[in-house]
Amino acid sequence: MSVTLLEWPPVLAGLLETTVRAAALLVLAGGAALLLRRASAALRHLAWTVALAGVLVLPLASALSPFQWDVLPGSWAAMDARSATAEAAAAPPAVGPATPAAEAGPRAIAKQVGTAPPPAGSPLTWPTALLLLWAAGAGALGTFFAYAALRLRRLRLGSVEAPAAWSALADAAARRMGIRTPAVRVSAEVDIPITLGPARTVVLLPAEAREWPAERLAAALQHEFAHVARHDLGTQLVAAAACTLHWFNPLVWVAARQARLEAERACDDVVVASGALPSSYARHLLETALAARPAMHRGLALSMARPSELEGRIRALLAPHRRGMPAGPLGGAVVASAALVLVLLVASAAGSSGPPTGTDAAAQATLLEAADTEGGAAIHSQARVSVLLALVRDADPHVRGAAARSLAGADPERALPALLLALADEHRDVREDAARAVGSMGAEAAVADLAARAAGDPSRSVRYTAIWALGEIGSDEAVGSLVTLLDDAHRDNVRERVADALGDTRNPAAFEALQELASDQDRGVRYAALEALARLGSPEALAALSEALETADSHTRRRLARALGNAR
Repeated sequence: MSVTLLEWPPVLAGLLETTVRAAALLVLAGGAALLLRRASAALRHLAWTVALAGVLVLPLASALSPFQWDVLPGSWAAMDARSATAEAAAAPPAVGPATPAAEAGPRAIAKQVGTAPPPAGSPLTWPTALLLLWAAGAGALGTFFAYAALRLRRLRLGSVEAPAAWSALADAAARRMGIRTPAVRVSAEVDIPITLGPARTVVLLPAEAREWPAERLAAALQHEFAHVARHDLGTQLVAAAACTLHWFNPLVWVAARQARLEAERACDDVVVASGALPSSYARHLLETALAARPAMHRGLALSMARPSELEGRIRALLAPHRRGMPAGPLGGAVVASAALVLVLLVASAAGSSGPPTGTDAAAQATLLEAADTEGGAAIHSQARVSVLLALVRDADPHVRGAAARSLAGADPERALPALLLALADEHRDVREDAARAVGSMGAEAAVADLAARAAGDPSRSVRYTAIWALGEIGSDEAVGSLVTLLDDAHRDNVRERVADALGDTRNPAAFEALQELASDQDRGVRYAALEALARLGSPEALAALSEALETADSHTRRRLARALGNAR
């Protein structure tokens, strides 16, 4: 059995599309970093950071982009919808017998529309398994980062005040960075200088720093304060978020590592630009890295020297023609603007527009041409319904909703299975349009599906529309479903809506429920029930109204007079 993308959980389908866009964006960011290899490390760090932030906002940027271009297909779901539409259009528009009420479930719908759900009690489908696997990985990594944050908090709480003799060095380093002097503390649990925050930034130095010469201590403080001035802790959180949501994508991890490495090199550039000798500073880095031990908390903190990154940083420091001076505001603005343009271009290239999505023009033309040539209004109507049945499965929810509305006047035997499928659509507006269409055609076979929507749909507007549709159908089964909804003490005025729908049924079976609602404690429910009794128009209903008028206030009597005048 083939599994189409339309059957995938929406979150997984969106994640797959975002993964493709993210890969394209990170490859472009890598190319930009390669072009900037002789520029400042700060510029390369900026390019990687904007790319990682772009990975996080790509779904929103794609949805809000004011333009699209057609380098990539509109969406995978759209390609799948084109295939599904072509199959539906190629199939003969045979009109079969009506689907019995007992058969009007997902399996009967699948037979006529063509997207069969898995059998009841079947094992977990692989798209759902993939979604669960992604959620498990993201949850595990999120737990790791949360634990790292707790470790950092413990380190801060367990630290002690730095010696007073360091205050002059710290103040001088802060002045060079143009920032307020961050808190500097000493911790026996760290082996290298680290910066943690970002809300309450603290620079932690190891206990051995008390024995360091002034030159090495000043270099360490300048390096860590450079992280504070550059807001590197915030960019580190962006990288952590991207890695958490895209833990399966190696390009994201590579980008995060490169961003961290370029941030360290940019801070090295700041220290050297402040007057430190590259050779002396390189020696300080080497001595610091030799004392480093692996630590879980460094996923969220910034360390002065990691052994795995040391070789490249020392080579950059000692290069005879190094070009590592801090970038000016103009260079940063140019790189940031270029990176943002790349994000928008990638988001637009993967947008949901582009080639026709579910509306296969050739299929429509074939159907309508066949209707015109074969003659007869019935054949022409069948051809149009065939196109609408295909459009109900379009990738665009606006198209699906419009097709559902248009099917309201079609033959229920053909249209109902597709409308029941639309009634379970992932998009709220499509479900609402389908409920309105089913109610307009008075399809009794849809009562169970409408009752399920009226009782449990996450959208209030869909619940209201399903209640209205049950009233339009008006069968005994529909009345029973409406009465069952009265037990729901819902916050959304469900009882008032149900009372109104019971009057629309014009079914004497609704009298007892309305008579009870006419004395409800809620004034809105009482008004709705009395007006519904007026529309019901049965002798019992009119007798109940006459009895209610004896104790009703003038406002209620005025509403009843208007309701009796409007009743058919």
